[in-house]
Amino acid sequence: MSWVPTTLYFANGDILVTQAYWSSTGGPSADHIEGGSGDDVLNGAGGNDELEGWGGNDTLIGGAGGDRLYGGDGIDTASYAASSAGVTVNLTTSRATGHGLGNDYLHSIENVIGTQGADDITGDGLANTLDGGVGDDHLKGLGGNDILIGGLGSDRLDGGDGADTASYANASSPVTVNLLTGTATGDGSGTDTLISVENVTGTVGADDITGDAAANRLEGRGGADFLRGGLGDDTYVINDLRATIVEAPGGGIDTVLTALSTYTLGAGVENLTHIETAYLSYLRGTGNELANVITGANSTEWGDVLTGAGGDDDLRGLAGDDMLIGGSGGDRLDGGDDYDTASFATGSGGVVVNLVTGKASGRGLGNDTLIRIENVIGTSGADDITGHNGANRLDGGAGADILRGGLGKDTYVVDDAGDAVIEARDAGVDTVQAKLAAYTLSADVENLAYIGTGSFVGGGNGLANLITGGAGADRLRGGDGDDELRGLGGDDSLAGDAGDDRLDGGDGIDTASYEAASAGVTVNLATGKASGQGNDTLIRIENVIGTSGADVITGDARDNRLDGGAGNDILRGGRGNDTYVVNAANDVVSEADGDGIDTVRANASWTLGSGVENLVLTAAWANGTGNSLANKLVGGDGANVLTGLRGNDTLIGGNGADTFVFGTSFGRDRITDFADNDMIRMQDGLFTSFADVQAHAAQVGVDIVITLDSANIITIHNYALANMNAGDFLFA
Repeated sequence: MSWVPTTLYFANGDILVTQAYWSSTGGPSADHIEGGSGDDVLNGAGGNDELEGWGGNDTLIGGAGGDRLYGGDGIDTASYAASSAGVTVNLTTSRATGHGLGNDYLHSIENVIGTQGADDITGDGLANTLDGGVGDDHLKGLGGNDILIGGLGSDRLDGGDGADTASYANASSPVTVNLLTGTATGDGSGTDTLISVENVTGTVGADDITGDAAANRLEGRGGADFLRGGLGDDTYVINDLRATIVEAPGGGIDTVLTALSTYTLGAGVENLTHIETAYLSYLRGTGNELANVITGANSTEWGDVLTGAGGDDDLRGLAGDDMLIGGSGGDRLDGGDDYDTASFATGSGGVVVNLVTGKASGRGLGNDTLIRIENVIGTSGADDITGHNGANRLDGGAGADILRGGLGKDTYVVDDAGDAVIEARDAGVDTVQAKLAAYTLSADVENLAYIGTGSFVGGGNGLANLITGGAGADRLRGGDGDDELRGLGGDDSLAGDAGDDRLDGGDGIDTASYEAASAGVTVNLATGKASGQGNDTLIRIENVIGTSGADVITGDARDNRLDGGAGNDILRGGRGNDTYVVNAANDVVSEADGDGIDTVRANASWTLGSGVENLVLTAAWANGTGNSLANKLVGGDGANVLTGLRGNDTLIGGNGADTFVFGTSFGRDRITDFADNDMIRMQDGLFTSFADVQAHAAQVGVDIVITLDSANIITIHNYALANMNAGDFLFA
């Protein structure tokens, strides 16, 4: 015996088995063996045994002797596979006889496995599976939808009534089966004769299976099979893309069943249905020019793509988020459960779709019926698409489209400047997904998201908007509502405008802009708060642009760019390498000593305060003055006056006739772009004449070096001493 954990009771030589499933072998005497509720294997061996399967799909092996086999509930099998001599089994009379086997009684037995000899096995009115095994067997199905397995040898398979199947699934080599001639060859030995057989199951090899005028089911099971139908309504089971279906035009209404993820119907076949498996449950199915019925997978984990091509097609998505493409013809698109899409993207002449009425029409597309469809994709032309009261996604495709929403939370895909979104007031929270480089929300639509590539300019309206950029350098602007702006990737500019807004820059170097505000604002990046134009929250914001009024802008520990705009502003930096943009002479820049390398970009004449190292003049004629630090002063395009004061400074005049000023304790300074029209002003009696300068000047490589003392040296880069003249200097 072999078993899983069980309880056995022995009484008067009988064996009682009580567990979920069981494998038991009796002895040479008369045994009584009972199975349990599982799929049991009971073997009587010798003796006149009584085997009772009870529940489950049991296998009963009587062995030698006159045995009584009671299958019980389930689909049960009487097996004579261990015998070498032929057996005669008749499920209609419940009898089995054979050399060395005795006379068996069979009750509630549905299936039979024959011997290694020549068997004669007859079924009953139920659906039987009759397996002849080795030998030249005669299998008769009688009534019911039977499966006949001849095995090795030249077998005679007679299906009888019902839709019966000759199965060669266990054959080791390909077979050639022809239901018209009633023959089958190639399974290793012999030629089978097929009578009243409607269906064939082939091998895993390259089979050649031909049907007849009845409704046949032909299954190749894998390999480069040839499946040839007849005049009936045939079903082809396809498991390999190498399989070829040969179907005559007008040869019935035929169907392909497939577990493949991708399949296109060949000529002459009308229907396509997906067979679900444990490992794959979706279909990319395409029809032909006939009127096709294409049915997808009934799975919520995957979405089907069903394409009708020509003809008046019926596409059935069942479960899952499916896409249905009817093509030309008057099609019926039934999305089934979940969130389904009707696509007209292959069309070019424009389509009118109304999900409320369930109708769609357009040039070259026919008049379609839409059932359980939530989403629509239009053509490359000018479409008019109307949603229903559910949550719809309406994508007009290319062309100037009209997209009309309903009461649900709708999504509109906009990719043409001529697209119009029409949404009723208070009809759900709706979103535009824009592919355009610039888009502003129309009335009654709340949200805007960029789904294109590159940079985006997005604008809101008077509602509380959620506006989302993309991976590029976006410019997002809310409206009068309490908006949320999300920059995501790229160096973005976010302007909330009126209302209490939430500005999240995301990745990149991002800017909060208050340029449009009518009064000054107070912004603090360290606390992430801004007031004066509503009460805003700032997240992952590095830079600020103020208003035309008097702003107070405070940075944080990162590298900030603080631009007060027009007006008398106060700009306060943090520990980073900050940049201050100054537009008025009365602006105040506050920077603690040692807090990074900081720069003022001034649109007016400017003197650096303490703690700021660098100055860039953006006004052409402005003047710049440093401090006691090592400054870098950069002029503009006009005639600038640059005074480094103390510290080891770098002076860059830029274009124009610039003047470089040196006074007491000027340090070790360097002029990088001295030109013929530039001048050097010597103050505080440093030098009294050009001759005095010449006496302290020397050519060092490409530079002129003028040395007052070891602590005060002027280097004029890339300028020849021979070209220096008295006109280059002023003395005061």
